[in-house]
Amino acid sequence: MLFDTHQYRRASMLVSYQLAEMKKHKKLYERMTDMVNDGLNIIGGNRWFDFGSLLDESWQLKKQLSRYITTPMIDAIYDSAIRASAMGGKLLGGGGGGFILFVVEPEKQESVKDALEGLTYVPLKFETEGTKVIYDNSQS
Repeated sequence: MLFDTHQYRRASMLVSYQLAEMKKHKKLYERMTDMVNDGLNIIGGNRWFDFGSLLDESWQLKKQLSRYITTPMIDAIYDSAIRASAMGGKLLGGGGGGFILFVVEPEKQESVKDALEGLTYVPLKFETEGTKVIYDNSQS
């Protein structure tokens, strides 16, 4: 499930802070790199719900990279979704706002939507055909 936090930030500023402290967080980045293979194994094994705990671990690590990654509001959103039965999730992008993604069993999705009332829910689905242009206004 994807939600817009309605909090916006300059991702370039957040990333510059992360880059400045990259050496300090080498072990975190190594674990995050290893998580790519973990994710591929989970997806390859069709164990989608295990992906929730992997996202949660990724989010917990990401928050350690910079104090600017999260905000009290984002933490409250995350905690509300977990209490409403989300299995895990993470903020997408550089941090500080934007969109937040959760893994939620289908029968528990309404509970998470209710818990995050006020946020914009963005329906999504997986695509097996690759990237497609669904709207192009370049000819206008």
